[in-house]
Amino acid sequence: MLEAVLARFKDAPSLVAPEQQATFEGCLSALAKSPDLPKLMAERASSDFWFAPDDWRSHYRPYNVKDGILTIPVKGVLLHDFPWSFGSWATGYEYIWQAFSRGMDDGSVRGIAFHCHSPGGDVAGNFDMVDKMFAMRGRKPIRAFAHEAAYSAAYSIASVADKIVVSRTGGVGSIGVVTAHWDVSKAFDEAGIKITFIHFGKHKVDGNPFEALKPEVKARIQKRIDDLGEVFVSTVARNRGMDAAEVKATEALTYSAQEAIEIGLADDVGPLDDAVAAFAADLTA
Repeated sequence: MLEAVLARFKDAPSLVAPEQQATFEGCLSALAKSPDLPKLMAERASSDFWFAPDDWRSHYRPYNVKDGILTIPVKGVLLHDFPWSFGSWATGYEYIWQAFSRGMDDGSVRGIAFHCHSPGGDVAGNFDMVDKMFAMRGRKPIRAFAHEAAYSAAYSIASVADKIVVSRTGGVGSIGVVTAHWDVSKAFDEAGIKITFIHFGKHKVDGNPFEALKPEVKARIQKRIDDLGEVFVSTVARNRGMDAAEVKATEALTYSAQEAIEIGLADDVGPLDDAVAAFAADLTA
């Protein structure tokens, strides 16, 4: 199961902070070991998204409202086409969107809080979801809490909020896109193994791991990564009211709480409990 989960990121553009690789792999490993994952994936197409509170599946689709605040977890690796929330290990974009849209229509919800602790995740599904959430901004207050981390894909989501609060030891940023090409051709040569591709279309096997990456193929991959990076930059600039050049100048760096405030990627610093209490007080006021 772990190989299948990791495979979705192989050779694919990703919104992940590279320095969080160990956390990223650890989260996916924990997700893959869950005995409930096969059962949940088998019934993911249920017509009713939300389950009764006493249904065991509701644990993986939490809808927690307290003091008028709906808290939506943005934790672990963030996954496209995944409608579940697996504790601290993984969260699906579909789940986040369903919770967010339900909260906007729920009369008992006065504000929405993103609780972020994530190294990032999939490109696919992220920007479209963020655009839909941004279109709803203004209907109810939204606050994001980076406790401890809101990197890359998670920061894209956090930027939808009216205000971003970071814990003293937390961080945000990594506004960039990454992919990788594996070249195992030398190892195969040394092992006396030769791979011969028989294909139609001269670009059909571009970027395969059994040949060195050709300059023109690398250029095309770089162009795709650059285009996705520009989308990320423009998304954050729009959401945070920043100049795109300022966002791009971060060059995908990650920032501590105070650094993030100084450059405009966050608004405040403080413990989670105090920050949530302040949000509740603002809503009451």
